Amino acid sequence: MTLLTTNFFYSFYFLKSTIVINILSGLLVAVISIGTTYAVVFFKIKPDFDFYGIYTGLFVYELSSISTWEILYRIMNKGAKRE
Repeated sequence: MTLLTTNFFYSFYFLKSTIVINILSGLLVAVISIGTTYAVVFFKIKPDFDFYGIYTGLFVYELSSISTWEILYRIMNKGAKRE
């Protein structure tokens, strides 16, 4: 629940768009980040220093979330500058 809450907060704070676009972008980022984290942990694409994969999961989630937000932010600002 907190993963979705932080993504919704970021979408409403940083993206100056309609409510529907903000909600969809928050959901999209959450799905991509959780999916990437699940894929890394499930397929064991991780270093061996973390036995249970908790720190690896947190690191991968944050990294994929920040990357996805950066891509989405640049796309939204590039579209806004064209108009």
